[in-house]
Amino acid sequence: MGRKLDVPTGDLVITVIVDAELDFKSTVTVARGTTLASLKETLAAQDPTGSTEPSSFGLGLPKPSGTATALPDTTMLTEKHLELQVTEPYAGPPPEAPSAPAAVETIVPGVAIWRVIGGGDKGGILVRKGKDTSSEQLPARLGTGAIVEQLALEGERLHYNKITGGGPPEGWVSLTVGGKELLKRHPAESPEAFTFERAVALQKELRDRFASAEFRGQIQQLYADIPTKKGAEFLRRRSAIILNQQMASIPVYGFEGSAKGVQVMMMAYGPHMNSPITQGINAEINHLLSQ
Repeated sequence: MGRKLDVPTGDLVITVIVDAELDFKSTVTVARGTTLASLKETLAAQDPTGSTEPSSFGLGLPKPSGTATALPDTTMLTEKHLELQVTEPYAGPPPEAPSAPAAVETIVPGVAIWRVIGGGDKGGILVRKGKDTSSEQLPARLGTGAIVEQLALEGERLHYNKITGGGPPEGWVSLTVGGKELLKRHPAESPEAFTFERAVALQKELRDRFASAEFRGQIQQLYADIPTKKGAEFLRRRSAIILNQQMASIPVYGFEGSAKGVQVMMMAYGPHMNSPITQGINAEINHLLSQ
């Protein structure tokens, strides 16, 4: 009798790296033998705005440095794929002699988010009404641990708008005092920065964009060009139209205006999706995108 082969069984727990620098990850359990396309559909289904298409992003094996290279959607998931990284969509093998350079995506930086780390022994850090350090001092300090968004940055002086924490809702503070750091950059996707109120505001903004005459005109033109509403070209163009609207909205909330930024934003919605409010707006968006 031949030797019995040990065939691996059981589900696979896949860790998807959305942002390596911020150590932002998502874990998904899939059946062994699932394709990469199926995993991407699962991730896209988690988008609270209902607008992410599996074709709008790729998944590849992480590299020690640099950007991961997307794997084909037909890839069968095994133990080799327990860790994957969000990257640009799979484009197939490069042509032998490209006639023109590939298009470069325009990335819009997200509004900087900061966390107050100084002033613990004084109840927070000093806030002034204006940029100059000689301007009027506000009576309350910006509390240690407060999360703020950057309105302007001139040298070491930060004009902020408060998101969470104690202290004045707006003002000017110093990033450092005497070489000591008072504020530190903070990830936009953290629960303290991406609050329920900001999540709802972004959802409403996206809903309004999808209801706009500009967006409806682009979608209707796509339907006229490809009336079957099927095929790779249709999905590619539809994803690009939707992505452009998302990329125009999310930088205001601290997320990078790119395909990667959209994925980070999508994952950040997790804590807020049990609310009837977010679910209701999500239903409105799904209805707009289905028309």
